[in-house]
Amino acid sequence: MLIPARTDTRYFHDFIYHQATEIRFIKGRLKFGGQNNPAPFPSMVVVFKGYNK
Repeated sequence: MLIPARTDTRYFHDFIYHQATEIRFIKGRLKFGGQNNPAPFPSMVVVFKGYNK
């Protein structure tokens, strides 16, 4: 999953930090579709392998 890297939020701690297999932070800010301005937030790639409860 490519999502905003908002590590100060409840969803990050409840659903990502303790359940993800890998979390990769992307250096810099992404630009989408040839836009001049980057996203207003940093991004991260989150990998989930298998089913975790």
